[in-house]
Amino acid sequence: MGDSPEVPLAEYTAKADTMLYLRAAEKQEAVAKLGKDALEKAAAEEGAITTKSGLVFLSLKEGSGDSPSPTDAVEVHAEGMTVDGTVFDSSYQKGETLSFPLYGVMRGWSEGLMLMKVGGKAKVTLPYALAYGDFGDGSLNIPPRSTLVFTLELLAINCNSLLECAADVDE
Repeated sequence: MGDSPEVPLAEYTAKADTMLYLRAAEKQEAVAKLGKDALEKAAAEEGAITTKSGLVFLSLKEGSGDSPSPTDAVEVHAEGMTVDGTVFDSSYQKGETLSFPLYGVMRGWSEGLMLMKVGGKAKVTLPYALAYGDFGDGSLNIPPRSTLVFTLELLAINCNSLLECAADVDE
């Protein structure tokens, strides 16, 4: 006890850190490659459009109401999947709709929902930059740089502007 270690720990700790970093980077590159392939496949589906940001939008059911703007709050049903089809969250399964302001959710959801009209349903494939980005979401087991696929159903626009939403809260 009290003797110095026979190997220089600082040297091996640095090597272990480098090895772990490189393994994580390889894993992230593999996830990004799967995502790129999924985006290309989604873009090739008949009727799909790819936006300037890289989001792939495919209308499953056309709505007939208004389209939300960036300052609107909406009510939706949503189901999220990884590119291998694993469902990680679903308001359908929970039996509860979601309500939120568009400025308060991931960029891909906001962009996709603004392409819809009330009553519409769409499949949106989000590049990782429009989803959980370089960090992923550990609570949902979504690795960093994951492309995600969502089914979004726009049920209602609850407020047509931040001012209107604020007025509803004051009442």
